[in-house]
Amino acid sequence: MIDRARRPRTQNTSTGRRELQTFTLGELSEKLKGRLEGPDDTVVAKVISGVRSITTAGPNDITFLDNPKHLEPAAASRAGGIVVPVGDIPLPGRALIHVEQPYVAFATLLDLFYARQRESIGVSPAAYVAEGAEIGAETNIYPGAYVAREVRIGDRTDVYPGVYVGDGVHIGSDCVLYPNAMIYHGCQIGDRVIIHAGVVIGADGFGFVQQKSASATEPIVHKKVPQLGIVVIEDDVEIGANSAVDRATLEETRVRRGTKIDNLVQIGHNCRVGHHCLLVAHTAVGGSTTLGNYVTVAGQAGISDHLKVGDRAILGPQAGVVKDVPEGASVIGTPATAGGQGRRAFASFPHVPDLRKRLWKLEKRVAELEGESRGK
Repeated sequence: MIDRARRPRTQNTSTGRRELQTFTLGELSEKLKGRLEGPDDTVVAKVISGVRSITTAGPNDITFLDNPKHLEPAAASRAGGIVVPVGDIPLPGRALIHVEQPYVAFATLLDLFYARQRESIGVSPAAYVAEGAEIGAETNIYPGAYVAREVRIGDRTDVYPGVYVGDGVHIGSDCVLYPNAMIYHGCQIGDRVIIHAGVVIGADGFGFVQQKSASATEPIVHKKVPQLGIVVIEDDVEIGANSAVDRATLEETRVRRGTKIDNLVQIGHNCRVGHHCLLVAHTAVGGSTTLGNYVTVAGQAGISDHLKVGDRAILGPQAGVVKDVPEGASVIGTPATAGGQGRRAFASFPHVPDLRKRLWKLEKRVAELEGESRGK
Protein backbone atom coordinates (compact mmCIF):
# COMPACT_ATOMS: atom_id res chain seq x y z
CA MET A 1 0.00 0.00 0.00
CA ILE A 2 1.42 3.38 -0.97
CA ASP A 3 1.45 6.06 1.72
CA ARG A 4 0.70 9.36 0.01
CA ALA A 5 0.79 11.32 3.24
CA ARG A 6 4.00 13.20 2.46
CA ARG A 7 3.16 14.12 -1.13
CA PRO A 8 2.06 17.72 -1.67
CA ARG A 9 -1.51 17.74 -2.87
CA THR A 10 -2.00 19.08 -6.38
CA GLN A 11 -5.08 19.54 -8.50
CA ASN A 12 -4.19 16.83 -11.00
CA THR A 13 -2.32 13.61 -10.25
CA SER A 14 -1.86 10.30 -11.99
CA THR A 15 -4.67 8.92 -9.83
CA GLY A 16 -7.16 11.69 -10.63
CA ARG A 17 -8.27 15.11 -9.37
CA ARG A 18 -7.79 15.89 -5.70
CA GLU A 19 -9.29 18.94 -4.01
CA LEU A 20 -6.82 21.44 -2.59
CA GLN A 21 -7.01 22.66 0.98
CA THR A 22 -7.29 26.45 1.02
CA PHE A 23 -7.33 29.20 3.65
CA THR A 24 -7.64 32.96 3.56
CA LEU A 25 -4.79 35.04 4.97
CA GLY A 26 -7.17 36.15 7.69
CA GLU A 27 -7.82 32.54 8.69
CA LEU A 28 -4.12 31.71 8.61
CA SER A 29 -3.31 34.72 10.78
CA GLU A 30 -5.81 33.52 13.38
CA LYS A 31 -4.48 29.96 13.33
CA LEU A 32 -0.90 31.21 13.73
CA LYS A 33 -1.96 33.70 16.44
CA GLY A 34 -0.24 36.40 14.41
CA ARG A 35 -0.92 39.97 13.29
CA LEU A 36 -1.90 40.45 9.66
CA GLU A 37 -0.56 43.52 7.85
CA GLY A 38 -1.26 44.41 4.25
CA PRO A 39 -1.55 47.20 1.70
CA ASP A 40 -5.35 47.35 2.09
CA ASP A 41 -8.33 45.68 3.77
CA THR A 42 -8.82 43.13 0.99
CA VAL A 43 -5.71 41.24 2.13
CA VAL A 44 -7.81 39.47 4.78
CA ALA A 45 -9.77 37.63 2.09
CA LYS A 46 -6.76 36.65 -0.01
CA VAL A 47 -6.97 32.89 -0.71
CA ILE A 48 -3.86 30.79 -0.11
CA SER A 49 -3.60 27.21 -1.38
CA GLY A 50 -0.01 26.16 -0.64
CA VAL A 51 3.29 26.69 1.17
CA ARG A 52 6.51 27.24 -0.76
CA SER A 53 9.99 28.68 -0.39
CA ILE A 54 10.62 32.39 -0.88
CA THR A 55 12.06 31.85 -4.36
CA THR A 56 9.43 29.43 -5.71
CA ALA A 57 6.22 30.79 -4.11
CA GLY A 58 3.48 32.10 -6.38
CA PRO A 59 0.59 34.51 -5.79
CA ASN A 60 -1.52 31.83 -4.10
CA ASP A 61 1.28 30.54 -1.85
CA ILE A 62 2.51 31.60 1.55
CA THR A 63 6.17 31.57 2.58
CA PHE A 64 8.19 32.66 5.61
CA LEU A 65 11.10 34.91 6.51
CA ASP A 66 13.10 33.91 9.58
CA ASN A 67 16.40 35.67 8.92
CA PRO A 68 16.92 39.34 7.94
CA LYS A 69 19.60 38.33 5.43
CA HIS A 70 16.79 36.97 3.25
CA LEU A 71 15.00 40.35 3.02
CA GLU A 72 16.11 40.89 -0.58
CA PRO A 73 14.71 37.59 -1.94
CA ALA A 74 11.59 38.15 0.18
CA ALA A 75 11.04 41.54 -1.45
CA ALA A 76 11.41 39.91 -4.89
CA SER A 77 9.16 36.95 -4.04
CA ARG A 78 5.82 36.49 -5.79
CA ALA A 79 4.27 34.97 -2.64
CA GLY A 80 0.74 35.98 -1.76
CA GLY A 81 1.70 36.19 1.93
CA ILE A 82 4.86 36.10 4.03
CA VAL A 83 5.19 35.04 7.65
CA VAL A 84 7.71 37.36 9.35
CA PRO A 85 9.06 38.08 12.84
CA VAL A 86 7.30 40.54 15.11
CA GLY A 87 8.49 44.10 14.51
CA ASP A 88 9.08 46.55 11.72
CA ILE A 89 9.86 44.53 8.59
CA PRO A 90 10.83 46.66 5.55
CA LEU A 91 8.60 44.94 2.99
CA PRO A 92 6.21 47.70 1.91
CA GLY A 93 3.11 46.73 0.00
CA ARG A 94 3.33 43.04 0.97
CA ALA A 95 0.86 40.91 2.93
CA LEU A 96 2.67 39.99 6.15
CA ILE A 97 1.73 37.86 9.14
CA HIS A 98 3.83 38.84 12.17
CA VAL A 99 4.52 36.00 14.63
CA GLU A 100 6.96 35.37 17.47
CA GLN A 101 8.61 32.34 15.84
CA PRO A 102 8.35 32.25 12.03
CA TYR A 103 9.99 28.82 11.69
CA VAL A 104 7.50 27.32 14.14
CA ALA A 105 4.70 28.99 12.17
CA PHE A 106 6.13 27.45 8.97
CA ALA A 107 5.88 23.98 10.52
CA THR A 108 2.29 24.74 11.55
CA LEU A 109 1.46 25.82 8.00
CA LEU A 110 2.80 22.56 6.61
CA ASP A 111 0.59 20.69 9.05
CA LEU A 112 -2.42 22.71 7.93
CA PHE A 113 -1.91 22.34 4.19
CA TYR A 114 -0.27 18.94 3.94
CA ALA A 115 -1.50 17.01 6.93
CA ARG A 116 -0.77 13.30 6.81
CA GLN A 117 -3.79 11.56 5.33
CA ARG A 118 -4.48 8.21 6.98
CA GLU A 119 -6.12 5.39 5.12
CA SER A 120 -8.60 3.15 6.84
CA ILE A 121 -7.83 -0.51 6.12
CA GLY A 122 -8.19 -1.97 9.61
CA VAL A 123 -6.36 -5.25 10.11
CA SER A 124 -5.27 -6.66 6.76
CA PRO A 125 -5.93 -10.36 6.18
CA ALA A 126 -2.34 -10.49 4.91
CA ALA A 127 -0.98 -9.43 8.32
CA TYR A 128 -0.35 -11.88 11.15
CA VAL A 129 -2.07 -10.91 14.39
CA ALA A 130 -1.91 -13.44 17.20
CA GLU A 131 -5.10 -14.48 18.90
CA GLY A 132 -5.75 -12.32 21.94
CA ALA A 133 -3.78 -9.29 20.72
CA GLU A 134 -5.69 -6.09 21.46
CA ILE A 135 -5.98 -3.70 18.54
CA GLY A 136 -7.46 -0.22 19.12
CA ALA A 137 -10.14 1.59 17.17
CA GLU A 138 -9.20 2.90 13.71
CA THR A 139 -5.78 1.24 13.89
CA ASN A 140 -4.29 -0.06 10.64
CA ILE A 141 -2.23 -3.24 10.48
CA TYR A 142 -0.82 -3.42 6.95
CA PRO A 143 -0.04 -6.57 4.93
CA GLY A 144 3.10 -8.35 6.04
CA ALA A 145 3.13 -6.96 9.57
CA TYR A 146 3.55 -9.42 12.47
CA VAL A 147 1.82 -8.81 15.80
CA ALA A 148 2.64 -11.40 18.47
CA ARG A 149 0.88 -12.61 21.60
CA GLU A 150 -0.37 -10.34 24.38
CA VAL A 151 0.31 -7.22 22.35
CA ARG A 152 -1.73 -4.09 23.01
CA ILE A 153 -1.93 -1.36 20.36
CA GLY A 154 -3.89 1.84 20.96
CA ASP A 155 -6.25 3.78 18.71
CA ARG A 156 -5.39 5.28 15.31
CA THR A 157 -1.93 3.72 15.13
CA ASP A 158 -0.45 2.63 11.79
CA VAL A 159 1.69 -0.52 11.63
CA TYR A 160 3.19 -0.69 8.15
CA PRO A 161 4.34 -3.74 6.14
CA GLY A 162 7.23 -5.71 7.54
CA VAL A 163 6.88 -4.37 11.09
CA TYR A 164 7.54 -6.92 13.84
CA VAL A 165 5.82 -6.43 17.20
CA GLY A 166 7.03 -8.98 19.72
CA ASP A 167 5.30 -10.74 22.60
CA GLY A 168 3.83 -8.49 25.26
CA VAL A 169 4.65 -5.19 23.55
CA HIS A 170 2.45 -2.21 24.45
CA ILE A 171 2.06 0.56 21.87
CA GLY A 172 0.00 3.70 22.50
CA SER A 173 -2.39 5.69 20.32
CA ASP A 174 -1.68 7.82 17.25
CA CYS A 175 1.69 6.16 16.61
CA VAL A 176 3.31 5.40 13.25
CA LEU A 177 5.59 2.38 12.78
CA TYR A 178 7.09 2.59 9.31
CA PRO A 179 8.11 -0.48 7.27
CA ASN A 180 10.48 -3.03 8.79
CA ALA A 181 10.65 -1.47 12.24
CA MET A 182 11.28 -4.11 14.91
CA ILE A 183 9.88 -3.89 18.43
CA TYR A 184 11.25 -6.76 20.51
CA HIS A 185 9.30 -8.50 23.26
CA GLY A 186 8.13 -6.65 26.33
CA CYS A 187 8.97 -3.13 25.19
CA GLN A 188 6.64 -0.19 25.76
CA ILE A 189 5.87 2.63 23.32
CA GLY A 190 3.88 5.71 24.37
CA ASP A 191 1.42 7.86 22.43
CA ARG A 192 2.17 9.83 19.26
CA VAL A 193 5.50 8.07 18.73
CA ILE A 194 6.97 7.93 15.21
CA ILE A 195 9.34 5.05 14.49
CA HIS A 196 10.93 5.15 11.05
CA ALA A 197 11.95 2.30 8.78
CA GLY A 198 14.56 -0.13 10.01
CA VAL A 199 14.52 0.98 13.64
CA VAL A 200 15.20 -1.76 16.20
CA ILE A 201 13.80 -1.28 19.69
CA GLY A 202 14.81 -3.78 22.37
CA ALA A 203 17.61 -5.79 20.80
CA ASP A 204 20.03 -7.24 23.35
CA GLY A 205 22.39 -4.78 24.95
CA PHE A 206 26.09 -5.32 24.23
CA GLY A 207 26.78 -7.23 27.41
CA PHE A 208 29.70 -9.66 27.58
CA VAL A 209 32.16 -10.64 30.31
CA GLN A 210 35.60 -12.14 29.77
CA GLN A 211 35.79 -15.73 31.03
CA LYS A 212 38.96 -17.73 31.48
CA SER A 213 39.15 -20.85 29.37
CA ALA A 214 41.16 -24.05 29.69
CA SER A 215 42.00 -23.86 25.99
CA ALA A 216 45.62 -23.00 25.20
CA THR A 217 44.65 -21.37 21.92
CA GLU A 218 41.68 -19.45 23.39
CA PRO A 219 42.58 -18.64 27.00
CA ILE A 220 39.78 -16.09 27.27
CA VAL A 221 36.28 -16.21 25.77
CA HIS A 222 33.43 -13.70 25.87
CA LYS A 223 30.47 -14.95 27.88
CA LYS A 224 27.15 -13.33 27.07
CA VAL A 225 25.35 -11.57 29.92
CA PRO A 226 21.61 -12.18 29.40
CA GLN A 227 19.71 -8.97 28.71
CA LEU A 228 16.45 -9.35 30.59
CA GLY A 229 15.14 -5.79 30.80
CA ILE A 230 13.02 -3.75 28.41
CA VAL A 231 12.95 -0.45 26.52
CA VAL A 232 10.43 2.29 27.37
CA ILE A 233 9.79 5.00 24.78
CA GLU A 234 7.64 7.79 26.21
CA ASP A 235 5.10 10.01 24.42
CA ASP A 236 5.94 12.24 21.43
CA VAL A 237 9.31 10.66 20.67
CA GLU A 238 10.50 10.31 17.06
CA ILE A 239 13.22 7.83 16.09
CA GLY A 240 14.95 8.10 12.70
CA ALA A 241 15.62 5.33 10.22
CA ASN A 242 17.99 2.48 11.12
CA SER A 243 18.54 3.62 14.70
CA ALA A 244 18.71 1.19 17.63
CA VAL A 245 17.73 1.39 21.29
CA ASP A 246 19.00 -1.63 23.23
CA ARG A 247 17.13 -3.33 26.05
CA ALA A 248 18.45 -3.10 29.61
CA THR A 249 20.26 -5.90 31.37
CA LEU A 250 17.75 -6.11 34.24
CA GLU A 251 15.46 -3.08 34.35
CA GLU A 252 14.82 -0.59 31.53
CA THR A 253 16.40 1.63 28.92
CA ARG A 254 14.23 4.75 28.78
CA VAL A 255 13.81 7.58 26.26
CA ARG A 256 11.71 10.33 27.81
CA ARG A 257 8.94 12.45 26.39
CA GLY A 258 9.54 14.68 23.37
CA THR A 259 13.05 13.51 22.50
CA LYS A 260 13.91 13.41 18.80
CA ILE A 261 16.46 10.91 17.49
CA ASP A 262 17.95 11.16 14.00
CA ASN A 263 18.93 8.33 11.64
CA LEU A 264 21.67 5.83 12.51
CA VAL A 265 21.83 6.55 16.23
CA GLN A 266 22.81 3.91 18.81
CA ILE A 267 21.55 4.06 22.40
CA GLY A 268 23.12 1.42 24.62
CA HIS A 269 21.55 -0.71 27.32
CA ASN A 270 20.44 0.82 30.63
CA CYS A 271 20.64 4.36 29.24
CA ARG A 272 18.36 7.16 30.39
CA VAL A 273 17.69 9.88 27.82
CA GLY A 274 15.89 12.92 29.22
CA HIS A 275 12.95 15.00 28.02
CA HIS A 276 13.16 16.88 24.71
CA CYS A 277 16.73 15.91 23.80
CA LEU A 278 18.08 16.06 20.25
CA LEU A 279 20.40 13.28 19.05
CA VAL A 280 21.75 13.90 15.56
CA ALA A 281 22.80 11.23 13.06
CA HIS A 282 25.67 8.81 13.71
CA THR A 283 25.80 9.48 17.44
CA ALA A 284 26.30 6.70 19.98
CA VAL A 285 25.48 6.65 23.67
CA GLY A 286 27.34 4.05 25.72
CA GLY A 287 25.56 1.74 28.15
CA SER A 288 24.29 3.04 31.51
CA THR A 289 24.85 6.67 30.53
CA THR A 290 22.28 9.29 31.55
CA LEU A 291 21.44 12.35 29.45
CA GLY A 292 19.59 15.16 31.21
CA ASN A 293 16.73 17.18 29.73
CA TYR A 294 17.15 19.32 26.59
CA VAL A 295 20.57 17.88 25.80
CA THR A 296 21.82 18.34 22.22
CA VAL A 297 24.18 15.70 20.80
CA ALA A 298 25.56 16.78 17.41
CA GLY A 299 26.46 14.46 14.55
CA GLN A 300 28.99 11.65 15.02
CA ALA A 301 29.47 12.41 18.72
CA GLY A 302 30.31 9.45 20.93
CA ILE A 303 29.54 9.22 24.65
CA SER A 304 31.30 6.61 26.75
CA ASP A 305 29.46 4.35 29.18
CA HIS A 306 28.45 5.09 32.80
CA LEU A 307 28.54 8.89 32.35
CA LYS A 308 26.17 11.72 33.27
CA VAL A 309 25.43 14.62 30.93
CA GLY A 310 23.67 17.53 32.60
CA ASP A 311 20.53 19.35 31.47
CA ARG A 312 20.88 21.59 28.39
CA ALA A 313 24.43 20.48 27.69
CA ILE A 314 25.62 20.68 24.08
CA LEU A 315 27.98 18.01 22.73
CA GLY A 316 29.55 19.25 19.50
CA PRO A 317 30.00 17.28 16.25
CA GLN A 318 32.43 14.36 16.57
CA ALA A 319 32.86 15.06 20.28
CA GLY A 320 34.40 12.14 22.15
CA VAL A 321 32.91 12.37 25.63
CA VAL A 322 34.85 10.34 28.22
CA LYS A 323 33.85 12.08 31.44
CA ASP A 324 30.73 13.66 32.96
CA VAL A 325 29.49 16.90 31.37
CA PRO A 326 28.07 19.55 33.72
CA GLU A 327 24.66 21.15 33.29
CA GLY A 328 24.63 23.78 30.55
CA ALA A 329 28.17 23.02 29.38
CA SER A 330 29.26 23.00 25.74
CA VAL A 331 32.05 20.62 24.70
CA ILE A 332 33.81 19.74 21.45
CA GLY A 333 36.71 17.62 20.28
CA THR A 334 38.18 14.26 21.26
CA PRO A 335 38.60 13.95 24.13
CA ALA A 336 35.81 16.48 24.56
CA THR A 337 36.84 19.76 26.19
CA ALA A 338 34.99 22.95 27.08
CA GLY A 339 33.87 24.78 23.96
CA GLY A 340 36.13 27.86 24.26
CA GLN A 341 39.24 25.88 25.10
CA GLY A 342 38.49 23.31 22.41
CA ARG A 343 38.01 25.97 19.73
CA ARG A 344 41.33 27.61 20.65
CA ALA A 345 43.06 24.24 20.47
CA PHE A 346 41.57 23.48 17.05
CA ALA A 347 42.58 26.93 15.81
CA SER A 348 46.18 26.14 16.81
CA PHE A 349 46.41 22.81 14.99
CA PRO A 350 47.26 24.22 11.52
CA HIS A 351 50.20 26.11 13.04
CA VAL A 352 51.77 23.10 14.79
CA PRO A 353 54.19 22.16 11.95
CA ASP A 354 55.50 25.73 11.76
CA LEU A 355 55.78 25.94 15.54
CA ARG A 356 57.77 22.69 15.61
CA LYS A 357 60.15 24.04 12.99
CA ARG A 358 60.61 27.29 14.91
CA LEU A 359 61.18 25.38 18.15
CA TRP A 360 63.81 23.17 16.50
CA LYS A 361 65.65 26.26 15.23
CA LEU A 362 65.49 27.89 18.69
CA GLU A 363 66.84 24.73 20.35
CA LYS A 364 69.66 24.58 17.79
CA ARG A 365 70.50 28.24 18.37
CA VAL A 366 70.48 27.80 22.17
CA ALA A 367 72.87 24.84 21.83
CA GLU A 368 75.20 26.94 19.65
CA LEU A 369 75.18 29.77 22.17
CA GLU A 370 75.90 27.39 25.04
CA GLY A 371 78.81 25.94 23.05
CA GLU A 372 80.23 29.39 22.39
CA SER A 373 79.86 30.27 26.08
CA ARG A 374 81.76 27.15 27.18
CA GLY A 375 84.52 27.85 24.61
CA LYS A 376 85.17 31.25 26.13
